Amino acid sequence: MKRTTIFTTLAAVAIAVGTAAVAHGDGHRGGKGPMMDRPDFSELDTNSDGVLSPEELAAPRAARFAQADGNGDGMLSAEEMAAHAETMRQQRAIRGAERMIERMDTNDDGQLSVEEMTARADGKSMFDRLDKDADGAISEEEFADARKGGKRMRGHDGGHRGDHGGKKRHGHGDD
Repeated sequence: MKRTTIFTTLAAVAIAVGTAAVAHGDGHRGGKGPMMDRPDFSELDTNSDGVLSPEELAAPRAARFAQADGNGDGMLSAEEMAAHAETMRQQRAIRGAERMIERMDTNDDGQLSVEEMTARADGKSMFDRLDKDADGAISEEEFADARKGGKRMRGHDGGHRGDHGGKKRHGHGDD
């Protein structure tokens, strides 16, 4: 009997933590990936008594349900569920955009210019990366090489990776 109670309690904790994490965060684990914002024990232990009651475990799920229940009737329609899912998607998109701005905003104005979006950490623009021979123009061969490289990077070349080492194959650059 005692073993069953312990197992049931542990299972309830696992479910509640998972539910709370989804309700609480954007579905990312450990800072990156699913369930990033998992509540810790103290967040779930709302009365700070050092133990979790069934009510404390159910509270995050109930809060998430109430948030999705747009008309407050205690029932979720397909429309309410879809609206809630869209709201959550928009919130994730905003957080992603904010992180991108934090990473790429070199002049700290809180916005991204075309230059900031096309530059990489190495300072090279897309044009600079494509212009392998640095002659100020992108040849048809450089363009084709970039397209092949992009397809290889995305796995569209049937497994062939080629070994060009980023070098031109036809002796340009000694002009």
